[in-house]
Amino acid sequence: MTGVGASVTVTGLADVRAALERIERRTSDLTDVMDEVGGALVANAHMRFEDERGPDGVPWAALAPATARAKAKAGKERILTFDGHLRASLTHTPAPRQVEVGEGLVYAATHQFGRGAIPARPSLPIPALGMDDEDAVREIVRAALDRVL
Repeated sequence: MTGVGASVTVTGLADVRAALERIERRTSDLTDVMDEVGGALVANAHMRFEDERGPDGVPWAALAPATARAKAKAGKERILTFDGHLRASLTHTPAPRQVEVGEGLVYAATHQFGRGAIPARPSLPIPALGMDDEDAVREIVRAALDRVL
């Protein structure tokens, strides 16, 4: 992945980690569960473009005045949305014990973390899952646990 990505490691969610371990004892491969988790994290990131908020719920920084004027001339006023390429690059890659979630464009890291005069406008749950992400992961893992028990 060229842009920015993250491997989601369930560290602070003891209940989710315990459930994943129980599922893994029964199936030995969590790829399907990780695929669902990745899909949910990507869907949440898509919503952040709509809401113009980071995973922590904090609104993204407003556009610089010059950028706002240029976008207004083009009829595009939403933050981080001109042609939709960044949002469209959101993807996930599941594996047996993890899922990678990211944006595949070279400038994605600039928007995720900020750089120079460009403020951070995160859409991905880096460094931590947002509450909506935690809720989605818990729901997916609970459903997966119910399926294998």
